[in-house]
Amino acid sequence: MDVQKLDIINQYINAYNSFNIDGMLILFAENCIFETVTNSDKPVKVTGKNNLKELATTSAKYFEVREQIIRNYIISENKACIEVEFRGKLASEYSLKIQGSNKNGGKVQLLGVSIFEFNSKNEIVILRDYS
Repeated sequence: MDVQKLDIINQYINAYNSFNIDGMLILFAENCIFETVTNSDKPVKVTGKNNLKELATTSAKYFEVREQIIRNYIISENKACIEVEFRGKLASEYSLKIQGSNKNGGKVQLLGVSIFEFNSKNEIVILRDYS
């Protein structure tokens, strides 16, 4: 197991959970790719740190609280796959706009998988989220 990569992933998750966008971005390569695929929306893909910052800043506004919890992981030489449980509470202005979310007080809970790819500097070059 590559402890350094697991540490980077934990840093990313901690920054994500605390809405620390700069703390997330410092872990990424300049030419990074981020992609998210869900059952409910069209896939979203951005390239480059600046575009990722814009997406992360916009996405953070949707939630009052959000938390990813690592349930399992597999790490290889330059890749890692984590199984995550996501829990969140939508910001009030968005909970009425998202179908069905006001039935449970705007709470969101789902399972997903994130696949990280790293470069030789142990920067995240690709992150793909599936939920």
